[in-house]
Amino acid sequence: MSSYWSMYIVPERWTLKDCIVIGYMYESMFMLNDEEFKLYMDKERKMWSEFYDEIVRQPALHNYTSDSGDPDHDKIMEVVPLTGRLYDFPECAYKMIPRLKAFAEEHKGKRYMCLN
Repeated sequence: MSSYWSMYIVPERWTLKDCIVIGYMYESMFMLNDEEFKLYMDKERKMWSEFYDEIVRQPALHNYTSDSGDPDHDKIMEVVPLTGRLYDFPECAYKMIPRLKAFAEEHKGKRYMCLN
């Protein structure tokens, strides 16, 4: 199964906790104990879904790489961190992802996170 990666601008009002929730929501769900899982299924899942829905509506650089068919995928994943602020990337990143330069300039200094 292939994954396509997209870079999303993080909403200004989001806290670090909000970012962590999105970054780990699916992976951490499986580590919950029985009581935490019940709370998640009853209440927190809705909150997590609202965060996810919000971030996918933000400005984004969609499908900048894929682990299926993109010969530069491994190198891109090495030079473009999954989270950060949009400042300068190595020149090779702009060559492998031509749309990255304009996206980074348009949203300079804003937080981003990459999701697949």
